[in-house]
Amino acid sequence: MCIRDRIQRIQRVWKVSGSDRAREMIKESDRRRATFIRDMTGLHWSDARNYHITFDTGLIDLSSCVSALVRIVDKMTQRLDAGNDVPSLADNLS
Repeated sequence: MCIRDRIQRIQRVWKVSGSDRAREMIKESDRRRATFIRDMTGLHWSDARNYHITFDTGLIDLSSCVSALVRIVDKMTQRLDAGNDVPSLADNLS
């Protein structure tokens, strides 16, 4: 999600009037997130290799993200219950 989208979300959700204040909130949130992940795992929170899947909720609405994730988990569960290997992510999206 680009910074502009994050600023707009902060302003909308938290009723923040200025973009400077929204930027400060984002910077602090990112700092806390990075510290927590680093302290708990030793990993860098923004490294995409640390995640199996991500959704850009600035481009895809939350409901669609949840629906896609539920479909993926359902298909993976069906495969595992049948004694098969876990399919690739690409297999789950078709």
